[in-house]
Amino acid sequence: MSRIRFIFSRGTELAYLSHLDLMRLFQRAIRRSKLPVAYSQGFNPHMRFTIALPLPLGVTGDNEFAEVYFTNPLAPQLFHDSLSAQLTVGLNLKKAWTVEENLPSIAAQIAAARYKVKLLPEVKTKPDPAMLRAAITELLATDQILLPKTNKKKKLIYTNIRPFIYELTAVSETDWPFSLDMLVKAGSEGGVAPLFLLEKLEEEGLNPDDQDYYWKIHRESLYTELDGSLKPLTEGM
Repeated sequence: MSRIRFIFSRGTELAYLSHLDLMRLFQRAIRRSKLPVAYSQGFNPHMRFTIALPLPLGVTGDNEFAEVYFTNPLAPQLFHDSLSAQLTVGLNLKKAWTVEENLPSIAAQIAAARYKVKLLPEVKTKPDPAMLRAAITELLATDQILLPKTNKKKKLIYTNIRPFIYELTAVSETDWPFSLDMLVKAGSEGGVAPLFLLEKLEEEGLNPDDQDYYWKIHRESLYTELDGSLKPLTEGM
C-alpha cells in the first residue's frame, strides 16, 4: 500500500465546478492514468481519494491539498507525471510526496483557510475607502455574528461564527479594486464561508445605494494547528 499526498491549483476555468464534480474529475483522471489506485472494501467500493477541504463554488485556489492510496508502492514523480498528463485546463498538479499510512487524514488536519478577496471593477459606483474600513471595524466589533443553518431534524439553528474570524483586513484601501485578506476557521469542526462574511460587510454599510457588489475570491492557503497555533500546510505535512 502506498499513500501519496499532493498539492494542486484550481484556476478560473473551473471555478464554478462543484466539489462533487471536482472529485469526479480527479477520479476519472486517476483511472485513466492506469495507476494501481486502491478502493475501499465492502458492497460499494469507493476510490480512496480525498480532497482536504471543498472549494466553495466560484472560488479559485493556489495550494489545495488532496491524497490518494495505491495498492502498490508508487514513486511520487511517477504519480505526478501520470496524473498531470490526464488533467484538464484549469487544474495544475504542483507537488506530490509519500506520507506514512498511520498519519491522520489530510481532511482531519485542516483548521483554517486564508482568502484573498477583490471587489471587481464592474461595480457601478466605487465606494469610499472609508466605508470599507468602517464596515470591517463594525463587523469585528460585534460579539455575535449568527449563521443560520438547518440541522438534520430540519430545525433552524444559529451558530455564532464571530470566534471563527481570525483575521479580516483591507489590503488596499485607496487603490482600485479594493482587496481584503481574511483568515477564518475551516475544517471538520466547523467554519465560515468567505461569501457569508462579505454579505455581512455589505450589511454593515458597504452597500448604501442598494447596488450589487461582485467579489473575486481566491483561497491562498490552508492551515493546520500545531502546538496551539495556526501554521500553513506545506509540502511534506
